[in-house]
Amino acid sequence: ILPWPDGPKVRPRQPYSFPWPTAFDWMPDSRHICLSDGGLWLGDSQTGKLQRLTAWPDGYAWDPSVSPGGERLLFTAENSDYDIIELPLDGSAPRPVLATARNESSPSWSAAGDQMAFITDRSGESEIWLRSPSGNWERPAVRQSDFPNDPGQAFYGVSLSPDGTRLAYDRSGRMWVSPVSG
Repeated sequence: ILPWPDGPKVRPRQPYSFPWPTAFDWMPDSRHICLSDGGLWLGDSQTGKLQRLTAWPDGYAWDPSVSPGGERLLFTAENSDYDIIELPLDGSAPRPVLATARNESSPSWSAAGDQMAFITDRSGESEIWLRSPSGNWERPAVRQSDFPNDPGQAFYGVSLSPDGTRLAYDRSGRMWVSPVSG
């Protein structure tokens, strides 16, 4: 973490240390960070203090994504398959957003909060889908057929651009960018 704005004497600092790589997302206040190490934590980047948000009893919690207003959190719940769970940050109980017999993972909010992207294998292959927060609509955005010369590779780590028009994701160890229109 570097202080902002930066200057000539700024040095990186490490407020948190976990024994393995963690996934994280910033809270809207640009001070607090939601981290996952199999459980969910809220960290204060100025003091280095951590507050446990939840330990997922039936598996692990990964890939936190904080809503634009900072009142909710999406994350991947790893059980026998992957599900997307919403955790209100007011102390309310977690609730499933997408919990099927198929894998749904790597949620990402749009900056406007009007849609989310996620990875699923509901068609039998790894794909990136878009969904309204209420679940009124869903649609595929990136499919294996978009890569005819290299089919069958899984997608990882999808993220919606701040303007909501593009998706960045990992496929075969490379970063790709696609329009949300497909």
